[in-house]
Amino acid sequence: MFIVKRGTLKVVNDEVSSPSVILKDGATFGELSVIHIAGNQLGDRRAVSLRSEGYSDVYILNQDDVSAILQEYPKDRDMLIANARAMLRSRNLLSEEIREDADEPQNMLSLDEQLLKLKRQINEFDYQLNSMYSSFNEFSTDMKRRVTSLENIYRDHRSQIKQDCFRGLL
Repeated sequence: MFIVKRGTLKVVNDEVSSPSVILKDGATFGELSVIHIAGNQLGDRRAVSLRSEGYSDVYILNQDDVSAILQEYPKDRDMLIANARAMLRSRNLLSEEIREDADEPQNMLSLDEQLLKLKRQINEFDYQLNSMYSSFNEFSTDMKRRVTSLENIYRDHRSQIKQDCFRGLL
């Protein structure tokens, strides 16, 4: 993300001959590069090019710095993500098939939020494991019942089964 400290930057667009956007002191650009938005069809590619008109001084804010700041301000982080999603949606650059909670990489969450997310995942795994155990229990009980039934049939008809085996019928 970049913040124009002083000077003027002009958006360069070779495809369109209409007047370009001009960025002046205090303007920002590249906001989407510092936060991960699930469903962003641009990915990490830049959308525009800029040219300085004269001398310009620009602050550079990298993703690690933003992540550290946003850990401490979860409401602002949520607002920033919502604004970024709205911006992408308005440009038809957002795939709506992606879950919105996928926007939160671990490094942007506060410690409490990370622990809460882990707790939810553990609860989900616990539920799935209990469900699989219950299913296995039902299946093994049914198989034991069937084997016991087969053993009883064999015990009751053992002599007939032996005779049929000797005759080659089985």
